[in-house]
Amino acid sequence: MGWASHLIEKLEAGEEVTFHPRGRSMEPTIHSGDQCTVSPLQPGDELQEDDIVLCRVHGAQYLHKIVKCSSSDNFSIYQIGNNKGNINGWTQRKQIFGKLTSIVFTGKKKHEKAAGSG
Repeated sequence: MGWASHLIEKLEAGEEVTFHPRGRSMEPTIHSGDQCTVSPLQPGDELQEDDIVLCRVHGAQYLHKIVKCSSSDNFSIYQIGNNKGNINGWTQRKQIFGKLTSIVFTGKKKHEKAAGSG
């Protein structure tokens, strides 16, 4: 069980989650303690490079970005990494549980994407 297990359970049940991640790996986009909202992935939602996702890579849980996408024969894999240039590894879509939809820092939204938009 990792830091985001309870969040992943809610996302898998179709619930949006809001939380305050800790760490500096996603600066300057996300700062430690910012309020982040992640929406569950829906069938047909597209994932693309630079989307920030809540995912699992090699058993570890991350709120990191998609660095690269690779597809062949209706199968896609995604390379996950942080904003510091570190790569966590490749994962399948079934290990990506939700996409970041908003970030709030000291009461101001710094980043927002409409659900389902790229």
